[in-house]
Amino acid sequence: MMGEKLFKVFLDEIGEYKDNMSLLDLLDKLEKFEIIENSMDWMEYRKLRNKLTHEYPNNEADVINGIKIAMEVFDKIETILSKIKSKKVEIYNYSRREDYLRVKKRKNIR
Repeated sequence: MMGEKLFKVFLDEIGEYKDNMSLLDLLDKLEKFEIIENSMDWMEYRKLRNKLTHEYPNNEADVINGIKIAMEVFDKIETILSKIKSKKVEIYNYSRREDYLRVKKRKNIR
């Protein structure tokens, strides 16, 4: 579950996660970092997921419609995952650059 695990791990890795954060708090942080466009959209994706995995509608048309919507949402979720990967690389490169500059400065001082 991307929202339950990956988002927490990502925010923890960049120093932005706190143990008492609600899902909405996580989503607000992700919105701030431009990982997701809108926290309410994510809540809708979550509702869709719950409907597809936990409810067993007797109406075949409902099931088919839910699957079609899930397929449309898949591209958006894939984009979110790509943004997380890109942000991690950006932060890693920035921290390596900062480390490099600190070492370089220390060497110049001595």
